[in-house]
Amino acid sequence: MYAGHFDLVKTLVETGADVNTRTTTETGSTVLAFAVGGENLKVIEYLLAHGAKVDLKGTDGATALCHAAVRGKNAIVELLLSKGADPNLHGMHDSTGNYTTPLIVAGISNHLETVKLLLSKGAKVDKRSNKGHTALMEAAKQPSAATVKWLIAEGANVNARSSHGQTALIFAAYNGQIEIIKLLLAAGADPLATATDDPDPDKETGRYGPEIVAGQQGHPEALELILDAQRRARSTVGKP
Repeated sequence: MYAGHFDLVKTLVETGADVNTRTTTETGSTVLAFAVGGENLKVIEYLLAHGAKVDLKGTDGATALCHAAVRGKNAIVELLLSKGADPNLHGMHDSTGNYTTPLIVAGISNHLETVKLLLSKGAKVDKRSNKGHTALMEAAKQPSAATVKWLIAEGANVNARSSHGQTALIFAAYNGQIEIIKLLLAAGADPLATATDDPDPDKETGRYGPEIVAGQQGHPEALELILDAQRRARSTVGKP
């Protein structure tokens, strides 16, 4: 299936192979996911026409659309969407158990054209992962300024907060993404927002802001940008 041999796939299906089977491995990948990996549109179309469920998840929760989005395979993304794939379905997770949408994985992988395509087909720009992460937050971790700029232009909330308070600015600061920090601040990101790694997200002790993580990770330019933004923010507190 991964190799994309159409004639063999056709023969197997005609002799009773289950188009919705999963592998017995830990990931439990679907037949359709393997076909996406093989990048053969003819095979994918055939499987869908013969009963493959477009949003069927592997044992690991991954959908065919997420497999296509993380690879930036826009022709496959468009095909799956045309066959009813849900652009807002959680369909892939990382090593921390963060279940993400096709838009988020496209943002993580810095596939700008895929991001544009998904947004044009109904992906919600601020749809969150199960940990409260948005596509903007995940893109802000990467050297992906063009993607961040596009998401902001499409209305992404620059001050959206994860379940523990992290913002796109905090993630960008942690990773020393200077251009992205500038974009976020220019778009109104709050430099005074704080987060916590404590299991209790409402705990007031042990909180940190973008300046803390920038300093801890050794990003002096990022630190100075944020400290300057914080000084300006504090100077306007209480002003009409």
